[in-house]
Amino acid sequence: MVRQIKSRKTSRKKMEVVKLRKRKGAKENENIKFKKGGLHESLKFSGTFTKAQMERLDKKKIGQKFTFKGNKFVMTDKLKDQVTLAKTMMSWNKKSRSPKKKSKKSRSPKKKSKKKSRSPKKKSKKSRSPKKKSKKKSRSPKKKSKKKSRSPKKKSKKTNKKSPKKRKPSFFEVVTIEDHYNGKAMTNSDITKYIKNTGKINGDILFVGSTFETRPEYGIVVVDLKLKNKFFYDEDIYNAVAQGYTKQEINEMFPNIDLGAVTKMEQWYDNLE
Repeated sequence: MVRQIKSRKTSRKKMEVVKLRKRKGAKENENIKFKKGGLHESLKFSGTFTKAQMERLDKKKIGQKFTFKGNKFVMTDKLKDQVTLAKTMMSWNKKSRSPKKKSKKSRSPKKKSKKKSRSPKKKSKKSRSPKKKSKKKSRSPKKKSKKKSRSPKKKSKKTNKKSPKKRKPSFFEVVTIEDHYNGKAMTNSDITKYIKNTGKINGDILFVGSTFETRPEYGIVVVDLKLKNKFFYDEDIYNAVAQGYTKQEINEMFPNIDLGAVTKMEQWYDNLE
């Protein structure tokens, strides 16, 4: 008896091929094979990429070191091709999404209803006797009453109290960078008390220090009074400022962060250097 061995087909992801634009010195367009999710694996990121992020990464040269979401990487040929492909495909998606035109429904014009013509009514002529003119009695002119002179009212001076202007979000160095390197950092309860006692507002950026001396970005918090702790940590803002991103790029990455507070943080970071 010969046993029939069933062949097991291993499930593999299909490779797709895309032609990229010519590089300098290349004779023909290059063909690239890619797997779905390859860029996420290379950058160790599970979220969604933005076009601004891909444009910044595409500017990196091969062999150049960079950080992305707190992780350090080196731009390789493979990673460069993945970034270029992602940027190209994002532009394809925008072109393919053309707005749908609304269809205009053809309505049949309404027929005008013809109104019946009414015959004009004949006016009845009535004979009226002429009225006698009555003589008006002469009225004696009325005496004008002298109005009492009223004393002018005094205008009350109103004190215009100007309401205090509401300030805009800003950056505050609660713990100095020297104390941070000496191991000083605020706890979560201390940060909450500080926000309540000093009257901080939504959007304020604070540097509260970190227990990791080599990671000052871990000491950046943003005030949000709706939360229970009144704040949340955001190390990506520090990394964006450290890498020299423009305000437009930072606004695309963090649309809820006030650019005025980011400008104050950039000045603080420049003084550290």
